[in-house]
Amino acid sequence: MKSEKNNNDYNKMIVIPPSNEVDVKSIVASIKSRILKTKMSYLNSLHENPIHFIDTWENGEYLVDGWYEPENIQGTRARWTKRAFSFLFNPSNSNHIILNVVAIPTSKSKLKLTLFIGEKKIESTIIDVVGEIQFKIPKIINSKNILFKFLLSEEHVPAKITGKLDNRKLGIAVKSISTLEQQVDASIYYKPLFEDSIIIKNLEMKLNSHINPEAFISYQSKLGFLKKILFRSFKIFTRVQVVFNRLTFESITNLHKYLDDLYNYIKHLEKRINEISRTGQDNKKPTFFDQIESDFYIYQQEKFRGSEELVISRLNEYEKYVKTVKKLNEQHPFIDIGFGRGEFFKILKNAGMSNIIGVDINHQYVHSAQINGYSVSQGDAIEYLNNYQGKFSGASAFHLIEHLTFPHIYDLLYLIYEKLEKNGVIILETPNPENLQVASTIFYTDYTHKYKLSPALLELILEYIGYKNIQILRLTPMVTGVKTEVDRLLFGSQEYAIIAYKK
Repeated sequence: MKSEKNNNDYNKMIVIPPSNEVDVKSIVASIKSRILKTKMSYLNSLHENPIHFIDTWENGEYLVDGWYEPENIQGTRARWTKRAFSFLFNPSNSNHIILNVVAIPTSKSKLKLTLFIGEKKIESTIIDVVGEIQFKIPKIINSKNILFKFLLSEEHVPAKITGKLDNRKLGIAVKSISTLEQQVDASIYYKPLFEDSIIIKNLEMKLNSHINPEAFISYQSKLGFLKKILFRSFKIFTRVQVVFNRLTFESITNLHKYLDDLYNYIKHLEKRINEISRTGQDNKKPTFFDQIESDFYIYQQEKFRGSEELVISRLNEYEKYVKTVKKLNEQHPFIDIGFGRGEFFKILKNAGMSNIIGVDINHQYVHSAQINGYSVSQGDAIEYLNNYQGKFSGASAFHLIEHLTFPHIYDLLYLIYEKLEKNGVIILETPNPENLQVASTIFYTDYTHKYKLSPALLELILEYIGYKNIQILRLTPMVTGVKTEVDRLLFGSQEYAIIAYKK
């Protein structure tokens, strides 16, 4: 039963003709036509991948019709054609196409090969020796893959070899199709980057020796003439090697550039890995925190900064320094950078300053200050200073610099110096890391803190930039009457201020 079932399955696959008369030639022609259409449909889809070189052994998919299977022909891997053959090819910007022919039939009459594009005859040439057969082509077709058709004037049947009869009707044996002449000056492919390289110069000599080996023999040398004739004959066997060497050289050149780019990219990745290692984070955007960040920061400040009245009482310490630039303030504003709740604006007003501006990144602080009548802007402080066109009579930044990285701290202080009018003042206040409790614990109650600066380091930065009359004030000790060094480290000033001038 199983055998009968299998036979029934096979019978379903058999096509039974409607009559006993079968036109085999029509069926074969129809099948070949369908195969050709399918292949052409596939090849036409390759327009975005131009075909500039065809090795007939390796690239059989581009050989459309009239080709036999690849074989070793007189020591070369190639394919025989039929009398009519075609292939898909893109001549790019070239106005010619070259067939590398490695074998032709033995014939008393001259063998003519004609090129067609579509139904249009382009050019005919006589083939009497093996080598490069070149055809001129119109430039109008150079922008896409084209079906090239060739027709030979005759074909031949090979002789009986080793007892086997080959009944194929052969045309010519083609090794490759390209737009490149295989005997070229290799030096035109060299890039200036490699001109001083010993390795590349050695490679240049080897390439040139394949192109013109007899040029390396002097007529004056012993048997020089015979040697040149001998080397000249080697050209027949070195043509393919020339193209291979040239392509190898181009690959090495491109690989060198690729490795340079890869090296720079690896250095970039190493830098990024180090940054992530230090911060413990990557670029992944948080889901919820962005929605409440501004509110949370204000809540944190209210919790740990102290009441507005307490902060104002401490800021009164700076009124005497503000008054030193009161005359300048008539022409140039005093800017409070990172003004927060705006406590220092009140100190400036009390000191008789009327020309006051501010910048802060928090939109709620900016909105509140605007409601209170202050001229303020929202944005990044460094960017604001970079774009500001005028001069300042003074600048203040209370508990701001600890929120920046060291390079940004320097940029901020440098830009303030550049924008200060002569005799203008800068006032800075920041946590004091000399107090071990501040350095180890209190500093981190603000999650936006990034950098602790000792008074000595901050003074050094200001001095380097060019500030003069630098003064350091150590403020708000944890306990009064600190006398010993140990007490100062444990219970000393929680913050310090630096006042300096541009002279």
